[in-house]
Formats: sequence, structure tokens, C-alpha cells
Amino acid sequence: MHRITITRSDYDFAADRWLTETVCSFVVGPRGIEQIDEGAGRIPRRVAVLDIDSGESVTLESDPERWAELLPSAFRSGDLTVTVDVEQPVEIETRTVRDRQPVLAEAIAFQAIRH
Repeated sequence: MHRITITRSDYDFAADRWLTETVCSFVVGPRGIEQIDEGAGRIPRRVAVLDIDSGESVTLESDPERWAELLPSAFRSGDLTVTVDVEQPVEIETRTVRDRQPVLAEAIAFQAIRH
């Protein structure tokens, strides 16, 4: 999973500081865009990115995760900045009731029921 955030910065002369605005924020997985947090209409879905290593043009449709990884190179100059954070899916360990050790209150209640 790749969390993409595209921002734009403008200088506020009155405040004498840079202001950063989020243009769009979304998550790309193996099947494409899986979650949109902000700016659905401003996601660059049609942008093809050049993979310098292979010489291939990579699109969101052809290889979503590779596209997400390469997207910052498409915006390396100009007003927009692309940030990519790789998120690993969390695996939740499930246990059956048999595998679980009873807590003290359950053990006392079980003992009371048995007697």
C-alpha cells in the first residue's frame, strides 16, 4: 500500500512564511486506488510515468504500485510536490477460544459452575 499526498506551496508575503495546501491524498494498492482521503477530482489518474530503469511508461492501470512509487519523478519540478509513504498491511493474529488462557475472573466463575 502506498499513501500518496500531493501538496502545493505558496509564499504568504504578509505573514512572511510558506503555506502548504494538500491538493489530494489517496492510497494505492495492487488493484489501483483503494482509498481517497482528499481531492478526488485532482488525482492525476491519467499521468504516465517513465520508469528510467526499464524505459517503460507506467500508468495507474498498468502497474498501480509501481506508478505510485514513480509518481514523485513526474512532479520533480514545478508547483506540486508528491510524497509517497509505503504502508505495510497489518496482519491480525486470530486465536480460537481453546488457545486462550482464561483470566482470573473466568477461572473463578468456571470453578463455581463445576461445583
